[in-house]
Parts: sequence; structure tokens; C-alpha cells
Amino acid sequence: MMYQCLIKKDIQRDLSTEVIGKKIVVYKEVDSTNRKAIELAEKGEDEGTVIISETQSKGRGRLGRSWLSPLGVGIYLSIILRPKIPPKESFLIVFLTGIAVIESIKKVTSLSPTLKWPNDILVNDKKIGGILIEMKSKKDKIDYLVDGIGVNVNTDTSLFPKEIQEKSTSLKKVIGKDIDRNRLIKKILYFFEKWYLEYMNKGKDKILREYHKYANITGRLVRVNELKRSIEGTVIGINENGLLLLKVNNKIEKISSGDITFIDK
Repeated sequence: MMYQCLIKKDIQRDLSTEVIGKKIVVYKEVDSTNRKAIELAEKGEDEGTVIISETQSKGRGRLGRSWLSPLGVGIYLSIILRPKIPPKESFLIVFLTGIAVIESIKKVTSLSPTLKWPNDILVNDKKIGGILIEMKSKKDKIDYLVDGIGVNVNTDTSLFPKEIQEKSTSLKKVIGKDIDRNRLIKKILYFFEKWYLEYMNKGKDKILREYHKYANITGRLVRVNELKRSIEGTVIGINENGLLLLKVNNKIEKISSGDITFIDK
């Protein structure tokens, strides 16, 4: 199968960022771009370095799940960050990354994706991308944070296992044509830096407003599967600490993590 290669110079050409993507390392295959980025961060690699691979043999998702990474059709990248924020605010990196990915897809396609709390990017309520952050921190200080981004770009999701097929899609599948991955990565890096600097310089208020706008989840009836329980209720919002607020039998539940299933169709 022929595919368009990822080319570092094409990504960096006219990339108007100050830090993010000034150094890019492109691999044909790694076990996980997050794992490779962690390895480099441990050795002191600078903030803003981006690790990209054509495929991953052990791509990782949230809660220990795998991320399917077919060769030459998706975006699998990780950004090394050293943010001066308390570890408890790391969820905002997930939020602003989601915003950046959505704005990038909107620029390159005619689509208007949405966000599903906490870390999924959806098109037509099907998963098209995800975000996984991993970090090393002390009590109130982050040593480094690795921000992993996966997007199904020209992916043939019919090759995925059936249970994943039903919940996922790709940009090509929705719009019916190939997308230039180099161009989309360039946009992601540009918009990521824009929102990252917004947060670093001006705080979280605008990030939270934009996340709410794209999440478009308030008022929806959902089921949340946590580690030890499943709970159904109506979403009333996401608070300033990144917790999902769920109305259950006239009581407000604050959910810190879990998988959401929409049940209001």
C-alpha cells in the first residue's frame, strides 16, 4: 500500500512557532511516541521537541488501553513540555490540546469535531482522535510532561476489531478523500503553541471557555463507567478543576475520571 510519508522539512516549513516543533524527530516505527519522548525527556531534552512516528507497535491510550497505529495513515506524535504549573492542573494540557486538534481539523477540512470529556476528539459522536499525557513530577512541580496525540487521518477503520469499528472513524472516511498529514501536523503544532502560551501567560479561564464550547455535552444523558461503578445522569457542566458534573437523582456527582457513553439518542 502506498502512502504519503511524513517529512520533517515539510512540517517545519513556514511553521510560525517559537518553541513547539523547532526540533522534530520522525521515526518509521517506535513502540510508543510517548515512551520515546519520556526517554528523551529523562535525558534533558528541551521543551517543545516533537516525536512523530509512521506507526507504533505498542501505541498507548488512556487507562492502559492500546492505540491502534496503522502504518502511514494516522498521526501519532508526542510533545515534550516542561510547564511551570502544579501537577493538579495538568488536565488543562489535555483540554487545550483538544482545542488545538479541533481547530487544526477545522482549518484543513470542512468538519467541525467535538470533544468528549476528558480526552477524546469526535466526529458525528465517533472517536477520531485521543490525547494521553504522562508526566514526572514532585509534590508541586512538574519535571516534564509528555503530551501524546493520536488522530485517525487516512485510516481504514474497517480493519479495526469490530468493537472498535463501531465507535471510531477517520477523517478520510468522513470526507471521502486523503488528507495531507504533514499539513495537519503543522496546524496542530501551531494551534497547540497558541493555546499553550495562552495558558502559561494568561491563565486557564479562556481554555475552560473554549473547552466548554467544543465539548457541547451539557444537558446530555450519559453513562459513566468508572473503575468500580457505572453511573447514569445528565451532564450539567465541567468545573474549573476539570471534573465532570453529573446530575443523578437530584444530586450532583463530581466525576474525576471514567468513560462516557451517550445514551440520549
